[in-house]
Amino acid sequence: MHIFLVNPRASMGDTFYPHLGLSYLKSYLEDKNPSIQVCIIDLSLVSEKMLLQQVAEKQPRLVGFSTFSTSRFVSLDLARAVKEISSEAMIVLGGFHASYLYEQIMENFSWIDFIIRGEGEKTLSELIDCLLSGRSFEGIRGLVFRKEGTLGINEKRPYIENLDILPFPYYIPHEVDLLGKRRKAATVITSRGCSGACKFCAAPSFWGKPRFRSTRNIMEELTGLVEKHGVEFIYFMDDTFTESPPRVYEICQAIEKKKWNLLWRATARINTLNESILKAMKSAGCVEIAVGIESGSQDILGHLGKRVSLEKIEEVAKSMKDLNIQLHACFIVGSPGESRQTIQETQQLIRKIRADSFSVSRSLYLFPGTVFNREFLKKRFCSEAEWLDRDVDNIRYLNEHDEHQLARWQLALLITCWWAMPFKGKIRYLRNVLTWLKPAQILKGWGCPRKPRYSEHG
Repeated sequence: MHIFLVNPRASMGDTFYPHLGLSYLKSYLEDKNPSIQVCIIDLSLVSEKMLLQQVAEKQPRLVGFSTFSTSRFVSLDLARAVKEISSEAMIVLGGFHASYLYEQIMENFSWIDFIIRGEGEKTLSELIDCLLSGRSFEGIRGLVFRKEGTLGINEKRPYIENLDILPFPYYIPHEVDLLGKRRKAATVITSRGCSGACKFCAAPSFWGKPRFRSTRNIMEELTGLVEKHGVEFIYFMDDTFTESPPRVYEICQAIEKKKWNLLWRATARINTLNESILKAMKSAGCVEIAVGIESGSQDILGHLGKRVSLEKIEEVAKSMKDLNIQLHACFIVGSPGESRQTIQETQQLIRKIRADSFSVSRSLYLFPGTVFNREFLKKRFCSEAEWLDRDVDNIRYLNEHDEHQLARWQLALLITCWWAMPFKGKIRYLRNVLTWLKPAQILKGWGCPRKPRYSEHG
């Protein structure tokens, strides 16, 4: 029995990070039922044409699509094309967007057979068992299915509390540019869930409270990646790697004892960092931490639910500089209460922290599952029906300022970030831009990002 798992999201430039959720699903499904063959197809690496050719050739029993709000129609349109080629193939959607808007999707797109809400491992495994045996879908928690002209919406599935029971995710070889060298890389997640209260983020509602893998379990995976696959760089993709400080110390000590010469990056919240934790992370090989700073206005931070002070941001940024840990800072333009004054306050903060790299979102996105989305739906600032409009890429908060004003403010912050960036950061940024473009495209303007040469993984 062939099963395809498809990731529709395109990677940025030359940097490719595999979809860790699909890698976990492949390992879990094949562990539970060795008779099935699961193939991951990532559209960052292969064309849609190749996906459809594989469908026609292998006639998979089930094709699953990870569904993001920004690429929802890529998933939906491909699912329809798959159904036209192989009418017997069952189509299942999962991910954030489908988990929250399952009724809208099932009512408007007849070719979707199932939707999995929340964590997918156990639900998808039970669905496959039912497809093989012919049993009813009624008892599969977390599943939405079609039932005699109506929808069957089963109860939510409880979270997997003991993450150590999950097999290690299937490893997809890839490389990244780091410190002037191509390095074999891997993505790892050591926890699920987040205790943050950021109103623009759906992670807390999707994953629930933080759940942690044991240090022993994490080190077993890392040992395999480093000693078997030759991995030199790890991207810890937890929403907040530093959620539990005692655990961070334990993991860092375990990595340091191995003496692997392993480098890694992680994502953290500013209010979970201090000089002591940063020193432990640095000693264990941490070279970069990505943090969501969002704004230099204390009022805006309060509106966003960030629970952090400007003084703490400056303190952590200084400690990272002192320890030579690169800071990747993320900012948002257009939050509730944004004004010329708050933009100027953000520029002042940027000049103080001098991040090594940065990203600036042009507006506040109202993704399904976020606090802001729920609040603004009640206030009728937005409508879920907008997600059915193909011309709507994202639902954005535009009640206070128009797109032109937000674009001007975004440009102002980008320029400030550039001038505040250390010289080495400027060189690295320019190098990355040049690798994204072929020489002929530099003259013609922005072209298509160059893609690594990999095929589907199965």
